[in-house]
Amino acid sequence: MFQSLVCLLTLFVCLNGSAMKGNAEFWHSRLAAKSGRATWNEFQAATRGQFATRAETGVETGTATGAGLKPAAVTRPEPYLPTAPKTQLSLPAPKQPVALLPEAAESLAARGATHWNPLNGPGPLGEKLAATFRGASYTELVTSEPTTLYRVYGGKADELGPYWTRTPPAGPLQSQIDSALLPQWGNTAQNVTRIQVPPVTTIYEGVAAAQGGLVGGGNQVFIPHVDAKWIIK
Repeated sequence: MFQSLVCLLTLFVCLNGSAMKGNAEFWHSRLAAKSGRATWNEFQAATRGQFATRAETGVETGTATGAGLKPAAVTRPEPYLPTAPKTQLSLPAPKQPVALLPEAAESLAARGATHWNPLNGPGPLGEKLAATFRGASYTELVTSEPTTLYRVYGGKADELGPYWTRTPPAGPLQSQIDSALLPQWGNTAQNVTRIQVPPVTTIYEGVAAAQGGLVGGGNQVFIPHVDAKWIIK
């Protein structure tokens, strides 16, 4: 009798426990349906999927909906790779012969002077004589007043010749350097002569060009024909 009573109590407890669990799941489902959330079993399955997704794919967060947990897409930033700035090499412009400024050209023209250079040609002297001036540049002008010029000579060089200078000589060595007088030409530059060029005489003036190892750079005046009467004693 006692054993029968224990069996009945045990059966009653089991039936009531099953009913209570069923009732809990039933009411949770009803509440989930009203709120739009997942059921208990779906939520547990989705939660297991979430943890599996975290461990396997590295997705950090997800969104729980009525159909389950959908992992949110994670956009990984692209790695930053610095690039060197593009540079454009510029080559230096080729050197051009130096021309007179317009103001200087107008001043020379007003005095009846013309500047000759590689841009407008060798002028009346031609290329060979123009090359004795630095940069093949010289000025053709007509004297407007008596002009004093100097010339060094000696050895094979005569007292009169076409090349002169406005600068008084400071000695044979300095004259050979400034006028670029090569030794093989035989001008020892030991003597100095002076002339006075009369007005209205055409002369060609510039800077002495370098010759061999001599730098030149002194004032140089070229006169095709020099009258012996111009010599100042």
